[in-house]
Order: sequence, then C-alpha cells, then structure tokens
Amino acid sequence: MAKLSIQQLEYGVGNTLIIPRIGFSIPDGSFACLLGPSGCGKTTLLRLIAGLEKPARGSIHFDEMCVSDATHWVAPQDRAVGMVFQQPTLFPTKTVAENIGFGLHTAANREARIQDLLKHIGLEDKAGHYPHQLSGGQQHRVALARALAPSPKILLLDEPFAHLDPDSRVRLRRDTLQLIREEGVTALMVTHDASEALQMGDTIVLMDASAQIRQQGTPHDLYHHPVDQFAALALGDMNLLKATSDGREIRSCLGRFAVDTNKTGSILAGFRPYDLHIDPQPSEVMGKIEHVLCTGPQDQLLLTLNCGEGVQAVVPHDHHYQPGDQVSVRANPERIHVFEAD
Repeated sequence: MAKLSIQQLEYGVGNTLIIPRIGFSIPDGSFACLLGPSGCGKTTLLRLIAGLEKPARGSIHFDEMCVSDATHWVAPQDRAVGMVFQQPTLFPTKTVAENIGFGLHTAANREARIQDLLKHIGLEDKAGHYPHQLSGGQQHRVALARALAPSPKILLLDEPFAHLDPDSRVRLRRDTLQLIREEGVTALMVTHDASEALQMGDTIVLMDASAQIRQQGTPHDLYHHPVDQFAALALGDMNLLKATSDGREIRSCLGRFAVDTNKTGSILAGFRPYDLHIDPQPSEVMGKIEHVLCTGPQDQLLLTLNCGEGVQAVVPHDHHYQPGDQVSVRANPERIHVFEAD
C-alpha cells in the first residue's frame, strides 16, 4: 500500500498539451475513481503513473518515494504498480494459474499465492484452463488476480468493465472491490460512468474535457455539493433553472428560497430530480407531465412548469402518473444548489 501524490504534472506530445499542470493525492489503501469524459486524458494519466510515459514536468510520489520528477525517473518494472486494462490481455498459451503467477517467478510462496488468488476469484476449478475457455467476466477476474499477485503498492484499472454485459458488470464491480479491499492496495480506476464511480469509489477525482481537475471528494460530497455546473451534471441529472439572487433569497419559477450565498444577480438554481416533490393537489407552482419513463421501481417524469421551463422529477412507480396530468411541483429548500449563470 502507498499514498499516491501527483504535483504539477504536465504531459504533451509535440505542441499538443494533453495533461496540463494538475495535482491530487489518494490516501493509502483507498479506492479512487478518476471520472471524466472520453478522450480527456484519463488513460494517459494512468500511463504516466505506471511509468509507461514520461511527463514534461511535475512529480509523482508513492508515499515518500519519488518515482518521477525533473531529475528522477523510476522504470515501470521497479515501481511496484499493477495494471488492469479494458481488455484482459491474458497470455493465450498459458493456463489460468500460469497467467496469475506470471509476475511471481522468484517468490518463495508462489504456488500458495496462486491458490489463494484462485480461491478469492472463485476459479479454483479453472486453474488448468486456457483463456479461450473462459467467459469474459472470468478473464477479467484472472487479469485482476495477475495484477494483484505481486502485491503492488498501487493498482491502476483502465475501465475494466467497459466491455462486459450489464449483469456481469454489476457482479464484477462488487467482486473487484471486495478483493482489492481484502488486499489493502491503493487503487485508482478510470471510468466515464458516474454511477460506477459513485458506487465504487472512496474518493472521486473529477476531470473535465481539458484534463483539469474540477473537484475531488467523497461520492456524497460530489453528488450533494458540486462546486459548479460541470461537476453537478457529471454526477447525475440536475435541473438548472434561471433565477435571481440578492445573497439572501433566490427567486425562481419554483418559488422563493432563503439562502446565504455570495452569488447575486442572475444565477442558476439547481435541484436534483429526487429533490422535487410531485403532488396531484393544485398549488402555486404547477407543471404538465410530458413524458413518463419507467425505470423499474421508480418513474422519471419530464414536466413543463407553468413558467415554461422544463424539469425532471422521480416518483415511486405506484403513483401512476400519465402524460398530460397537471401536478404541483415543490422543491426541497434544503437541497438547492446555486451556480453562476452562463
């Protein structure tokens, strides 16, 4: 295990800057998710941490050990980093056991370690099988076990569930997290799936399309206390309504809300769909249901308010609302988010 620290890291190719000067840290033994849109540099950052690319400037530390800065660079094989890619990339001519033990050539407890990992990933009966005899989910389990076998200080995962079917993805997320926690290794996983980051991460590092770090914190912090519109929308649906603020009160078409904010004038008032209360009884703020989307135990309602703005709300499925229904809409005043207007 090790604390991962990145300071003022920059990387580019030719005149193209891919990673600007960014910095963040991940506590020892925690599972962090690097969340951002496709093509923003997440995988490049993993490669820099692993030593597969050299940064132009900045530093990378594992605890107090510097693995990369202006004068020092540790080769990938000497960094004690494990890596799991989008595709399992197993050796096709090696058995499951041989794949897991690939990095344990000189380990005194090699066979015991292989057997222990086989047990943890539930493939004890597949030890002699070859990769082509395994399902996609089983191949990913073997790839994870192989990366963990040498007990790395840092484990890097590059969207390891992206190519799995939904059921396999859910099971493998759970099993991966359990195994990594049992091993106690510090892990950083790249994903562009907000629900995946919210469900798996102890901490989320949010990166935008320009590879800037916009926010870092617990899933609860990022979801309920986003620092700006980008962070709010990156973690899930958010209703953004035109409003005005005098620093003490916000006025919007959902009503007036007492707040304490340094944002004044024209602003955007944000509410998560779960924070809107829908009721069939008339009230001051009414909305017309345009669409009802079934999501299983809940329905997602798309509404047009009487002021003309559109919002989303989530209600239990047994409410049986229909398109065309007129309903009252009330917002939870404790859950208002205030953002600068565009």
